[in-house]
Amino acid sequence: MSKFSSVVLASPMLFAAGCLVPFCIGPSVGYVPSARVDADTESVHAFRVVTSESSKFSNYGGVYCKESRQLTPIALATSGETKEQWHVSCMHAEFASLLLFWGIDWHRETVSVRLYRRGYDIVELKAWEFGRHVEWHRAETLAEQAKAIDDLVDGGSVPCHPWDSNKSVLNPGANEDGHRLSLLFAADEYARLAAALPPDDASANSQGTIWLEKAEQLRKRAAEKVDRSWRERFFDPAI
Repeated sequence: MSKFSSVVLASPMLFAAGCLVPFCIGPSVGYVPSARVDADTESVHAFRVVTSESSKFSNYGGVYCKESRQLTPIALATSGETKEQWHVSCMHAEFASLLLFWGIDWHRETVSVRLYRRGYDIVELKAWEFGRHVEWHRAETLAEQAKAIDDLVDGGSVPCHPWDSNKSVLNPGANEDGHRLSLLFAADEYARLAAALPPDDASANSQGTIWLEKAEQLRKRAAEKVDRSWRERFFDPAI
């Protein structure tokens, strides 16, 4: 029997017996060019946002997607521009099989910059957008200003099929000081809006309760710490 035939015959046996194969798909490079904020730099808060996307594909559980984010405050340049941001990571995946079941875990990271200014909508600068001009749109009402805080800490829609399970979360804050301060900043902004509501308006008080609950959730998340898996420590040792 030839060596090739032996490998062909052995492959199904190895597949059935089970295996775990981690592999690196390739480097992922994100670059957010600098942009002039066209506003008083004291009123603009800039945050670097690194988003980790994970997708699980299998022949027994469909597709599951998860998105997690880490925010870091970044100072604006004296010229009134955001500082360019680089992020280099490794797109990686693992293939696992057991008997007739198999699954693939796929991971990648992206980077962007979000600009927060009281009384305005969020501006997000995405990777590889050159010549971007920052345009500020007024958030006239307190509800619109709360939406801006939502957009600061929330993620976008995770790219999965609509019938699949999607989850978007913020990383715990105790693992990284900049992220912790970002969460506390957003919590204080929710509390500030709640305090600005008229005290004799029942509907407003109900909305204020929601904002205060969001603030409390962010403060709790800022204090949380989680142990990172060996895979996360291997691919992202600096975090």
